[in-house]
Amino acid sequence: MTTIRVKLRISTVPDKAGSIYYQVIHRRKHVQLTSSVKLHPHEWDAHNARVHTTGERASFLLAAQRTINADLAVLHDIISRKEATGAPYDAADIAFAFRMFTPVGEDFFSFMEKRISKLEEENAHGTKLNYWRAYRSFAAFLGKQYLPFPACTETLIGEYEKWLRHRKIKRNSSSFYMRILRAVYNLAASDGLASTENPFRKVYTGIDTTRKRAVDKHVIRQLRTLDLTENPTLAYARDLFLFSLYLRGMAFVDMAYLQKCDIRHGDVTYVRRKTGTRLSIKVEPCLQEIVERYEEKTTHTPYVLPIITSTDEKQAYREYQNALSYYNKQLKRLSEMLDEDVPLSSYTPRHTWATTARDSNIPLSVISAGMGHSSENITRIYLSSLDNSIIDKANYKILSVFD
Repeated sequence: MTTIRVKLRISTVPDKAGSIYYQVIHRRKHVQLTSSVKLHPHEWDAHNARVHTTGERASFLLAAQRTINADLAVLHDIISRKEATGAPYDAADIAFAFRMFTPVGEDFFSFMEKRISKLEEENAHGTKLNYWRAYRSFAAFLGKQYLPFPACTETLIGEYEKWLRHRKIKRNSSSFYMRILRAVYNLAASDGLASTENPFRKVYTGIDTTRKRAVDKHVIRQLRTLDLTENPTLAYARDLFLFSLYLRGMAFVDMAYLQKCDIRHGDVTYVRRKTGTRLSIKVEPCLQEIVERYEEKTTHTPYVLPIITSTDEKQAYREYQNALSYYNKQLKRLSEMLDEDVPLSSYTPRHTWATTARDSNIPLSVISAGMGHSSENITRIYLSSLDNSIIDKANYKILSVFD
């Protein structure tokens, strides 16, 4: 049996922090392993072998305790692996494995960086950005960018969730980070770098229902009739909003990248960037009017709308991000011009299309197919042979509500 004790070696120099070390005892022989953690005596609870995580240096002390937890997780993992082989070993073997593991072992963050680089190569700029956000959040929690996979435990992930909650991070945002980190961990597990046990099983990884983003048909009618002749910027934002609505709530990213070659024989055909679902939508007169309005501005680009102009992936994505931010700001200004207190956003057309479809007694299955949802698996199986003309008729019925 192997025992590990955590102790503080007090410095002989007055007012200088001491060093945390691990005493590994196996078959009555022991070794000492010095950690990177430096603490003053009053910051160490010798009775419980834990850091006092309160006081002026609370953030530092919490990070110190996490470092200790990570080191202990590595040590226990080394011992478990040696026990599993059945071969004899001693305390010195454990110490050697620990010293070798720390500098050379691939950790969670280096593995995640490789995954982010792969996303960059695949031009998955939106996903790459989301991975960086989760990366930075997790690193801020740990106080460093190093985490051996054995240290990525259920307890640690639970503490991270509490940390996010304490910082007033919304539950959906917390879940968003957790799902990304879980995806990275699962990839590492499939490569044999991490345990197949799921350290994320006790944290929330679902999606809460958000506040209603749809608007009433009266709002759409008022929006369409606003006199914006003196404000072309707002008129353009309104056109983008209606363009999305007329195409069953097309996402802004899909609008931005929609090309002229995607409109043929009276249909708009495109693949949703989020789900990879292929959609074909009949061009109604109200949509054709907007397309024609911007033909002159897009003469020298392959795109239907003047949202982006570059065909270079990186530059185009930057243009898309800037345009989305500006678009939402203009929608906020449009909201203030409406009679009702209804905040408009780039999500509103999609939610409005779905809600109006439901209120128009369009079957849920048709709504799901019309929006290209990929998460409703049962509905998707049922709709596998649904004729697209049924959805086009549904779209025509919905758009007629706004006339």
